[in-house]
Amino acid sequence: MNSNDSNEQRKALLIGSPYGGLQGVSNDVTTMATMLESRGFTIAKCCDHLATRDGIRSAWNLLICSLDENDTVVIYYSGHGALVEAPKTTADEAKSPRPKYHQFLVPMDYDETTGDDFRGLLDVELTDLLRRTTDITSNVTVIFDCCHSANIARDPVSSRTPRYKCLPRQMYNVASYIDGLKRDGYLRGNVETEDNPHAVKICAADVHSLAWERKGANGKQISIMTELLVREINDIRNQYSSWKTTMTKVCEEVRREFRDQRPQVYGAHHRLYFSMEERRSTGFHVTLRGDHTILHAGQVAGVNVGDTYVIWPYGDGDSGTNLIGDARVHSVCGFEATLLVRWNSSMPSGGAFAYLQAPAPISRWPIQFPGTLERFGRTIDQSEVLRPWLQDEETDAFLKCVYEGNDLILYTNEGVHIASMERSSNYFEGLLKAAEQLARAQHLLNLECNNEEEKLSHDFRVSLSPRHNNSACIREGGQIYVKMENHGAYRIYVHVFYITATGLITEIEKRSFGNRQSATLGENWIRKCGGIEIMWPRGMPRISPITEHIAFVITDQEVDLSILETSEASLRNAKKPAELSQIRYDVVHESLMVLPAEPLPSDASG
Repeated sequence: MNSNDSNEQRKALLIGSPYGGLQGVSNDVTTMATMLESRGFTIAKCCDHLATRDGIRSAWNLLICSLDENDTVVIYYSGHGALVEAPKTTADEAKSPRPKYHQFLVPMDYDETTGDDFRGLLDVELTDLLRRTTDITSNVTVIFDCCHSANIARDPVSSRTPRYKCLPRQMYNVASYIDGLKRDGYLRGNVETEDNPHAVKICAADVHSLAWERKGANGKQISIMTELLVREINDIRNQYSSWKTTMTKVCEEVRREFRDQRPQVYGAHHRLYFSMEERRSTGFHVTLRGDHTILHAGQVAGVNVGDTYVIWPYGDGDSGTNLIGDARVHSVCGFEATLLVRWNSSMPSGGAFAYLQAPAPISRWPIQFPGTLERFGRTIDQSEVLRPWLQDEETDAFLKCVYEGNDLILYTNEGVHIASMERSSNYFEGLLKAAEQLARAQHLLNLECNNEEEKLSHDFRVSLSPRHNNSACIREGGQIYVKMENHGAYRIYVHVFYITATGLITEIEKRSFGNRQSATLGENWIRKCGGIEIMWPRGMPRISPITEHIAFVITDQEVDLSILETSEASLRNAKKPAELSQIRYDVVHESLMVLPAEPLPSDASG
């Protein structure tokens, strides 16, 4: 690594492998290079005959060696992507927890693969290269415009007359090859193909969908995602857009032409383009469907009939001078809602974003507090999720604030200490934030599908370990393992959320499960990773055991549930925008008891 880290440099590695006669790869790389050069990037290319397996490795390693901690990095790949799996030859191998397949990039020399020399670039190797890149600088964006499914399809003529070119699923002794990569120093860390939280990762398609190229606006072959992504980045109106907002629009535009392609963004998707600055969007995608205006969020995301929204163009955020209209939720299902809109201008062809203006007057959670806290009471009156508890109510308050000595303590109705502040302080923000966080978590904690038409029929099974007296029980600092199995006949998609005793929600996993597929969070097939470490919630005294929860939202299609998360996950998985209808779903809840590391009845600080 260079020693001079005072000046930011912008560096990009563009990889183009037209294996199999892909016609748009060269134009993809040229289009991406033109955009990046206009933003001050120095471009290195590894294309055509140079884009062999070892050529790509070498180019990426040279990039890593040139980096400083302040650099901004882009790695782009255009070409084929495919799957490889190991044949099951024995009963023991058939029961092995090893992955059924690996994704890989297809270099130009892929046909030179032999029995002991695989010429693809496996996902585990790409994960390792990306990790080594972000070990130096966190401002990294990787873009893979390739197919990640068994059938790779590119349209060599036009979107109206598509022709398919398929790279069949490959068979290879993957485990032995990965062992060789580790032995030869190509893999230097854990080979779990997890998402890197320090990078933005954009993919043209998921494991089970296709990626396309077709004639672009200039009449030349180009990959549709690359063309649309570059167009959005070049649009000056989007200069303050996050990657998530941009990819939501790109996904909608792509799927208008190719319904089977689903671009998506992973990792640090709230960042602005090629920046560490973040812009978090609380908006939802909105489009027209016939005579209806559709909000692409529903009951699962907390949308209710009567909620009001304002609709803005992409890139404007929730302010500006281009207001499209204001709207009220008319009807709602699990993942969509219809809006009644008062229009100021027409809806753009690619849709827009709707931002919550005012929630419907739904039931708020009652909190009891001393009558002397008048200012606190006025603040509670303005809360979207809390209200003052009334003396004549038949049910207990959801939360209680009581004076104890020199402190004002916030308790649940079960007597669990959530937060505290000094009695003499008039600064209630911390206490209010803790109360609202726990109140908001009740939506996910109580979420279930009550509509039989939307109810997903499945055979998804979950088990937590270690267990004590038939229930999950773990001491602070210990590790828990979550085993998930799909015993059903169809593919399902599972989001896993961890909810702490204070109501902090983290999405700890998202993955799909085919028939008879299973996975255990906290381990992989190469080694036991140590489980999911359970930490004591900040601010809670270690007086007694606490109960924490894991919620599994199961769907039959890919969806984006990032709106449910209230914390920054240490590892983020897919945040995939969905333009779907009639999604079937179910929710499974598990709880575990967390014991203090040591009994500390005098500990009031947590």
